[in-house]
Amino acid sequence: MAPPIRKTRLDPEGVRQRILDAAESLFAERGYAATPLRDVAAIAGVPVSLITHHFGTKEDLFKQVIARRIHDHVASMRAQLETARQQAAGAPIGAEAFVRAYIGPMISLSVHGGPGWKNYARLLGLAMNSRQYEEFLKPMIEVYDPVNAEFVGELRRIYPDAALRSLHWGMYFLNSTILHVLVEAGMVDRQSQGLCRSAELEAILEEMVPFFAAAFAQRLGGKATPLPEANLPI
Repeated sequence: MAPPIRKTRLDPEGVRQRILDAAESLFAERGYAATPLRDVAAIAGVPVSLITHHFGTKEDLFKQVIARRIHDHVASMRAQLETARQQAAGAPIGAEAFVRAYIGPMISLSVHGGPGWKNYARLLGLAMNSRQYEEFLKPMIEVYDPVNAEFVGELRRIYPDAALRSLHWGMYFLNSTILHVLVEAGMVDRQSQGLCRSAELEAILEEMVPFFAAAFAQRLGGKATPLPEANLPI
């Protein structure tokens, strides 16, 4: 007699990660509204019923896509900021070290973290710049807002005489720029006729760091004691 056919049990966690990977990729490419669950299911190689079993609604799936990487991103920002603080030995950190600590971790993860992090970086840029995501971003906001406030506090140490309103504007401009950069939309490729490329994230980082540091020094008064810039990794 032929041996009985054994049904292969699906690994629930493996299935969850496959669904999250597929959703992350499609949300980053098309946006939330233009991504039906059936397309996520097709990419993940599972029935739609399995997605709803693991995640419930599309809104819940989107929230979990965002939540999967957010804490690692924030932890890397805080770690780089702490490294800069240690190198400053109790004095305010340098403006370039500040900017690098804020934008460097996400660029590094996008470049070196694999396709999942690349998709997440693009999704982050799209989500934070579109009102269509507003209701879905509460879990993200609850994590990112405290770390943003921590960076505002650090900027205030660098420029103690600057108006608090100006510090928040400066952080808003920095944050808005990096979110646009992460999408890699290709605007600069077209406008520079290929001289600059939106996919060159590490080169963009090296341009952004001194640019924003100089802008902060000019706009926020530059009254803090100049310090050698921390030699931080990207």
